[in-house]
Amino acid sequence: KCEFLTEEARTVEERRKGLSDRDKLCNNCGMLFYFDTPSVYGFWMKGMRFDLDILWISGEEIIGVKEKVSHSRQETFYPPGKVDKVLEIGAGKIRECGIEVGQQIKN
Repeated sequence: KCEFLTEEARTVEERRKGLSDRDKLCNNCGMLFYFDTPSVYGFWMKGMRFDLDILWISGEEIIGVKEKVSHSRQETFYPPGKVDKVLEIGAGKIRECGIEVGQQIKN
């Protein structure tokens, strides 16, 4: 079980920028994206310099994960259903922390 120190991305501009243009992410850091309306939001790796794990969250439940997304990938990634939060953490953290679909998160 892991805890993450998260930065919040709540505005359109904060969500657009995300973690791009950074050289690294601390070991237990992440960025939590908030959306006012649950929907199927796409995420891409534009401007990223390191790989990520992505958690798709609806309410307090993890409904999907994408592991070890390479910073060089060009496609857009989508959740398996409507989400109101997305958490980006360092690549490999999903496996290291035993994170699984169906788990509940704590804010």
